[in-house]
Amino acid sequence: MKKINYEALKNWLTKNIEDIIDVTFDVPELIPVQEHTEKEIDWVKYIDQYYYADQYWKSKELAELVLALYLRYIDVLDCHFKQKNSSLFQYIRSMTRSGYEVRRFLQALHAYGRDRILDYYDDNYWGFDYDFSILNYQLNPAERDILRKETKSFLAFLPEPSAELRRLFHLTDYGTKAVWWDLDGSFRDTFELNELQLRILFATKSRTTKVWEEPFKNEIIHLYFDYWQIIMDAINDEGGPTPNKSRNQFISRLSYSTIQPYEEDRHFYFISSLIKVAENTIRQKQGVRQIKVDSDITNIKKRFNPWVAEKIKAVTEAELAKGQREKEAASIPERKTIDLNLEKLTSSQKELTQIVDMITDFVGDENVEDELIIEAADVVAEPVEKEQLTDEAAVFIEKGENDLQVVFIQLIIDKNGLTTREAEAFSLEHGLLLNAFINEINQRLYDLVSDQVVVVEAHQITIDAFYLEEVKAWLSQKGSDQE
Repeated sequence: MKKINYEALKNWLTKNIEDIIDVTFDVPELIPVQEHTEKEIDWVKYIDQYYYADQYWKSKELAELVLALYLRYIDVLDCHFKQKNSSLFQYIRSMTRSGYEVRRFLQALHAYGRDRILDYYDDNYWGFDYDFSILNYQLNPAERDILRKETKSFLAFLPEPSAELRRLFHLTDYGTKAVWWDLDGSFRDTFELNELQLRILFATKSRTTKVWEEPFKNEIIHLYFDYWQIIMDAINDEGGPTPNKSRNQFISRLSYSTIQPYEEDRHFYFISSLIKVAENTIRQKQGVRQIKVDSDITNIKKRFNPWVAEKIKAVTEAELAKGQREKEAASIPERKTIDLNLEKLTSSQKELTQIVDMITDFVGDENVEDELIIEAADVVAEPVEKEQLTDEAAVFIEKGENDLQVVFIQLIIDKNGLTTREAEAFSLEHGLLLNAFINEINQRLYDLVSDQVVVVEAHQITIDAFYLEEVKAWLSQKGSDQE
């Protein structure tokens, strides 16, 4: 052990020798580094959620929605910088020189999220360019891309807008923006439109005619889309859809970005002409009052290349031809069909036979003729006076036709129907019951048309108009067989 140098202790603060520790043989150790823990940052205190001077600033629900997106931005950016052994706050401090600039950056980040949400609900909203310039200056392309992806993810999972948000943004019950061609949102809910179709309708100036209120709106819009399909298909053609380069660029821009309705003014209103021609075509197809479109048709021929204009004309003519076919189909009466239950018919026939037998037995005691019911196969006409018949019906008698059913049908056709009184007089004269006689005729012709032919309505007996030509052909065949 070394001796203590008392002279060296003269200037020591303590005079007590016991306070001196001999560390001659001690092994030195590293002083442990104190681990730095970053304090949790209150990101909300750096921003003012209600400093925006527009019609939306009073909505608390919108403010909460924007705040949620702002905090999502903070989380993803902080995670991004921690992967680089840093943090979002450290990055901001390195890019700014004062606390004011820190607040200004975070306020711009909040404004960016707010504008994304407002743009999602309101197509006509314009953002704060100054806020975007701050972010573009202080964030790298990688960080800006992170914000875009996070925004897209956030908006994709937004719930249905509440009643407050629908009132705030003038939304329909389906959560969509009310537009002139779909005020209640039902069209977009029924038909799933793609982005191009939505941009086309957004770029089209509004129409205020009543046909757009229903029921022809759907047909007009779909025909309008058919016109645009022709135009868009021609973009890749060598000459493009129009002979004008500027107009071709305008149409091409519509395929990937939004165009305001007033922008067509510089291109001779060709969009307005297309929608008017589509509307008038449906008007003509549906038979309602038409509008004047001669100048619009001329405008389309001038603004588009000939082959494009011809295709648009062909689609228009095809739509009109389709309407004509639908009208012709609607004018043809629907063919009647009757499904017969043969088991029930057989059962009913047996019951009817029993009843007829009972009546026959009873009437027979009164010395009435034995034969009251005449089967269709046993009907043989007694001589019929020719003066009672029409010329056509008399032909069958002249040719030896003894079939009263054929004569009766020919009478109905010749006189364009018989009254029930006339028909009863004819049947009683030949010892027939009218209803049974008509049923026998219908049963006889059932194999011909599979339906009832002789119809009794409002004291008038006629041939069903739907089967009139077939019955006439049948009578003609019967007449030729007698020759």
